[in-house]
Amino acid sequence: MSLYKRKDSSAWWLKVTIGGRKIQRSTGTHDKVKAQEYHDTLKAQLWQQERLGVKPTRSWREAVVRWLTETSDKATHNEDIRKLAWMHQYLGELTLDDINQDVIDQIRSVKLKEVSKATTNRYLALIRSILIRARDEWEWIDKVPKIRLFKESNSRERSLTFDQVKALMHELPMHQRETVMFALATGLRQRNVLALEWSQVNLDLRHAWVQGTQSKNRRPIAVPLEEYKRSERGRVGKDLICTNPKKESIGGKTHTTGGLVQRSLTARDYAKALGLNKEVKPKPS
Repeated sequence: MSLYKRKDSSAWWLKVTIGGRKIQRSTGTHDKVKAQEYHDTLKAQLWQQERLGVKPTRSWREAVVRWLTETSDKATHNEDIRKLAWMHQYLGELTLDDINQDVIDQIRSVKLKEVSKATTNRYLALIRSILIRARDEWEWIDKVPKIRLFKESNSRERSLTFDQVKALMHELPMHQRETVMFALATGLRQRNVLALEWSQVNLDLRHAWVQGTQSKNRRPIAVPLEEYKRSERGRVGKDLICTNPKKESIGGKTHTTGGLVQRSLTARDYAKALGLNKEVKPKPS
């Protein structure tokens, strides 16, 4: 029987066999008529893939899971997860073929109201990178929409004056001041400051270093410690130079709203990859 019910689910399930390949999954609906429509559509698609060589329809979720798996060693991996979790509200229910210029323009417009052009570019560039890989390496799609980035200014350098530093310290709570002062004195990124260990510090030479595997550009960073002395040790953690003043939100939980019964393993993988605290479940076709 192609459609059937399971004891642990109120939705209809289907069983299809094409070319020796057996597929069993939830239709995501309690309506038998709609379940039969979904079954027939899926069976036709599978036949086209098997007999005519038509590429199967791939979802954005599948692309996200594969991207995060293949780029897990990226220095900005956690930033990708945070960005992709935000994009879910616009792309999470789409196939790769559904992502067109209108979808990209909507994301660009919404994000630009929240952040700067430079930050908006980082989101758009991530979408573009995933789609290009899906076209050129995975061969999942044949074309990619043209994604234009905003023109950015090259001048990002800025230094704080003594009065600005003094005002900043006055506004910060006590437990954050030492960490911020260390960052100002060394010029290190927040991630590098919070991950720096005593094993990477030579107080006699007043020198520290960030390993290449920990830096954004994968190159080691030499850090002179002219103002730091041996007496500083012991004021913070045993292993870390600076304790984390505020637990980072990267990789945290993002609340989502439901859908229907989980259709495939992809939904679980997608939710897990983005750190969603509730499985994002697909809508019925």
